[in-house]
Amino acid sequence: MSTIAKALKEKNKLKQEIAQLEKRLNTYNSVIRGNTRPFDLNKTEEELIGKINQLIALKAAITKSNQSVQEKIYRLAEIKGLIKFYKDIPVAHGKSTERYSANINEYEALFNESDIYTRIEKLQNEADLIQDELETFNHNTEL
Repeated sequence: MSTIAKALKEKNKLKQEIAQLEKRLNTYNSVIRGNTRPFDLNKTEEELIGKINQLIALKAAITKSNQSVQEKIYRLAEIKGLIKFYKDIPVAHGKSTERYSANINEYEALFNESDIYTRIEKLQNEADLIQDELETFNHNTEL
């Protein structure tokens, strides 16, 4: 048996292999008549389906093993999304000339750069703690 950490590495490896097989099928499916294909695409397709089935089984096993920390996994994902959201909030404040125009607008930001930075830093610290807990769990939990 392997740990969740090893299973996650295997999952990523399978995803890369699937992407390569998909690319091969996409690249060599249609060739100029008379040109030979460098791969047997029927075998490539069989291999692709096999890898996808392996990935499904592995994801299911990982999900079963993660049940006790699933809420933390969701929380981490949402925190990362919130961090991205805050990074995209415009913080323009004061007078500014519009691009390609002589118009001057005066902006007022409720949350300034410092406010946003503080929020992001707090969220990142929480995300780091959760990530550390999950990594410990993943290295210590068998599938």
